[in-house]
Amino acid sequence: MRAAARDMWQARSSREQILLAVLALLALAALLLVAVVRPLETARARAAADIRTYDMLAMRLRAAGPGLAADMHRGPPAQIVSQTAAASGLTVQRVEPENGKLRVVFADAPFEAVLRWVSEIERTSALRIGEAQIERSAQGNGVSAQFLLAGG
Repeated sequence: MRAAARDMWQARSSREQILLAVLALLALAALLLVAVVRPLETARARAAADIRTYDMLAMRLRAAGPGLAADMHRGPPAQIVSQTAAASGLTVQRVEPENGKLRVVFADAPFEAVLRWVSEIERTSALRIGEAQIERSAQGNGVSAQFLLAGG
């Protein structure tokens, strides 16, 4: 087979040999481009896009500030309720378990403090408010509130 290829090569004129050599070099360059360079370029572009995505996420996390990773309250749900209520300036009147959930009752509490407590409990614990009942207290100085908490 090698001898047949050598005979075919020698049977060609020098001009044809040059043209065939140039054609072989072009075919080799095209094969190199398709088999090696393009896959590398695709992988590089994908990696650069991933880096941009992760950099953007890191920038957003830094911009969100330290409040994003607020300390989560841990422990029994009743303890979490009392800690967050104290932090919001509230006094818990009653905490009672109810069907695997926790009912929390505030009496004559400032409305703003109750809202701060709701925000704090949702933001810094695994407890979630399932039901809420807030009414103006009889004295008119605040609100009476009942919450049914789940999770934790």
